[in-house]
This record gives sequence, structure tokens and C-alpha cells, in this order.
Amino acid sequence: MQSIGKITVNCLDYQGYQTYVEPLVESIYARMTQSTEPQVREAALCFFYNVAGCLKEKFAIFIEKLVGFTINLANLENEVEKSAPKAKKEFSLDSDSEEEDAEANFKMSYVHEKIAAICALGHFA
Repeated sequence: MQSIGKITVNCLDYQGYQTYVEPLVESIYARMTQSTEPQVREAALCFFYNVAGCLKEKFAIFIEKLVGFTINLANLENEVEKSAPKAKKEFSLDSDSEEEDAEANFKMSYVHEKIAAICALGHFA
């Protein structure tokens, strides 16, 4: 998905977009909104922000559909598992001790999804 978006930006004019990419837009949007996998949503967001860069003002027809969903994905609290605060430990210069102090657990794939969502919102603007 992301590669198709990059091809759109780098190689195609609007007519090329209409011929090769536009038929995929609805299926990529459906896959993005129905998927529970952050990697799939991240790739779809990259596709859409690349397409936004190609279409510029013509991308406006997708904005209403994408912005609400993208804002929701940018909300990190959705996937953060908060844990109880840990007791303060003695100061240590050992860098491994910093990992023990973490109070939130999350997968990096969710962080990458959030980054893609924030970038996409910037491209949509």
C-alpha cells in the first residue's frame, strides 16, 4: 500500500493516478478501517498521505472520510497499558535500570502507527 502511494507521488500525474491508483482507494480505506493490525493501518496511512501529496487540492474529497479516523489512530492512549507506579529505587548510572522504571507498556508497532497518523494529518492539511 505504501509503495503504491510513493509511486503515485513520484511517477504519476493526475491521469495516471485515475488509471492506476484510484481503483484501489476504496479497498485500501476499507482494509485500513477494518484491520486490527497496526502495521496494516500504518501502511494505509502512508498510502493516503502520499496520495494527498500527489493530488493536493483534489484530495479534498477524501478529507471528511479520513480525518476523524486518523485523529482516533493518533490517540496513543488507545493502546497504552498503564501499570501502577513503582516504588522509587536508588539512583544508578546503570542504563539498564531506566527500563525498569517504565510505567507504560506498548508495542512499537502502535507507536509507528501513531507517527504515521500524525504525519498523515499534516499532509491532509
